[in-house]
Amino acid sequence: MDSKIYMKEEEERILAKFFDAENRRDWKEYEKYLSDDVEWTFFTPDGRRIVKGKKDYLETMKEIYEKNKSKFIVISMTSNDKGIAIAELEMDSRRSVDVFEFRNGHIFREVEYYDDTYWLDQFGQESNVTIPINLDQKIKDALKDICNRLINVKKWAIDGSTSLVLQGIDLMPNDIDILTDRDCAYEIHEIFGDFVVEPVSYSSNGRYESHYGVLSVRGVKVEIMGDLRVLRDGKWSSPQNPETVKIKRVRFLGMEIPVVSVESQLKSGYLLERIKRNKH
Repeated sequence: MDSKIYMKEEEERILAKFFDAENRRDWKEYEKYLSDDVEWTFFTPDGRRIVKGKKDYLETMKEIYEKNKSKFIVISMTSNDKGIAIAELEMDSRRSVDVFEFRNGHIFREVEYYDDTYWLDQFGQESNVTIPINLDQKIKDALKDICNRLINVKKWAIDGSTSLVLQGIDLMPNDIDILTDRDCAYEIHEIFGDFVVEPVSYSSNGRYESHYGVLSVRGVKVEIMGDLRVLRDGKWSSPQNPETVKIKRVRFLGMEIPVVSVESQLKSGYLLERIKRNKH
């Protein structure tokens, strides 16, 4: 397998063998790592597709590779102690982020998220995937207000758990994070003047630092983060804002909402952290 990943967890070692078998089209070896009741969810321009059971999983995979001789590389891989591993893959300039859940040493659930450039390359136009989303009505209403009020603000995107849900990750958010830069943080503060709970100002708590403020929109806590920096593994990240992370636009409730991509939240460490928290 074309990868420089150091395998430190059992799930990652299993995935390394699984990916190697896939690249070699060794389906007999490949199926050893699948649970009999495996479920694979992936997204196409027509919406979500779910494949259930080892037999259908293998038949779908063989069909995909019937005319495709390409191999993929593993860009990054990480896992936690709850049987979850996440891998970022690339093949033919297509990027994907795959979330795997393990049971008794076998893969029993996989959810695959494609980079938008894949759809652009394949279909010649920007075709966002339609994903069924389960969000609390208060958050839906707050998202509408945010999009309507920020229509003329250039640098902002939904971050955190709500952005992950908008991209198909199965979480239950109870607030909304807005990632922006320093100047736009204060601009957003002014636009939402009547909704301000905590005015935007420079803030640091030893783990996060940003130009930070809090709104209450439709009863939902909305955190503004301008030029966010995060302390992870003893090091501060570079400032995070819509110009330094990858932003995608998803269609929801008749709106196009800018969100921080799954890929960027994988690289920052937040995706795995949030999934781990959700499993407790």
